[in-house]
Amino acid sequence: MPRALSNAVGPAAIPHGFTIVVWGTAAWKAEFSGPPRGFSILLFVAGAVCGYALLVGVARLRRVPVPTPGVAALPGTPAPAVAVALGLAFLAAYLVGGPLGWGLSALCATVTYFCGVTIQIAIIGKTLEARSRRRQLILTPHSPHEYSNWKDHPDE
Repeated sequence: MPRALSNAVGPAAIPHGFTIVVWGTAAWKAEFSGPPRGFSILLFVAGAVCGYALLVGVARLRRVPVPTPGVAALPGTPAPAVAVALGLAFLAAYLVGGPLGWGLSALCATVTYFCGVTIQIAIIGKTLEARSRRRQLILTPHSPHEYSNWKDHPDE
């Protein structure tokens, strides 16, 4: 059962974190500016879409394939990325009023969140890679000469 739960929540970590960021950003902006009107809602959605499209464009410029949905999983929680994204969205929501503030806060939250998750994935990936290399160093010899002092040499 724990493995099934891990398989269920692992791939959902990134979209779940983004959902929290989007709702938190909208709530903060509504706190400062009141409920959004029609155009403000469109700008909020456009800001989030533009932020995401910008990041996809950067990934494609670097010739990194963008995986299909559900392929990437964050081993852990996106809490640090959520916290930083909500902090910057709070600033944008507080500093920029009117409809433009709605679009800017969504853009800021989207870009910050996905950059934060990217950093987390890179750090966790490097950590796991280093652990794997250490295990290989401990468990496996690197050359046939390392068997020379063993009594049960595979070739003897």
